[in-house]
Amino acid sequence: MNVTDVTTMTGFQTPGAKAKNEFDMQTFLRLLTVQLATQNPLEPMSDRDFFAQLAQLGQVDGITKLQESQSLTTATSMIGKVATGDRTKNGLSETISGVVEGVVVRTEGTMVAVRLSNGERVELNLNSVKEVTS
Repeated sequence: MNVTDVTTMTGFQTPGAKAKNEFDMQTFLRLLTVQLATQNPLEPMSDRDFFAQLAQLGQVDGITKLQESQSLTTATSMIGKVATGDRTKNGLSETISGVVEGVVVRTEGTMVAVRLSNGERVELNLNSVKEVTS
């Protein structure tokens, strides 16, 4: 019997929810706000703890910016090369391959602009690129 993780099954994920390993600044600020709003007024958070959490916020922000910069650098290095990856079109997944002509930054992530052999230009999410050749 093959058992599948429930979170990978269709219908069990919250639409638009981030993966559990993704912790961004908005999540951190939401947690800090809830913590401050629900703290015991007779025993408030100490200044030391508060500033430690603010320092952690700065670290989270720095790591996020570093990851975005790394993605942009990786995508830029693909320009002029042939990229192969998966994309979803009309609910169907297909593997495409073409020459990378540029880089586009969108809310869903860093995208590479790929020119297919039929002349069509498509955007491929950097995370879905499987192979890059010269």
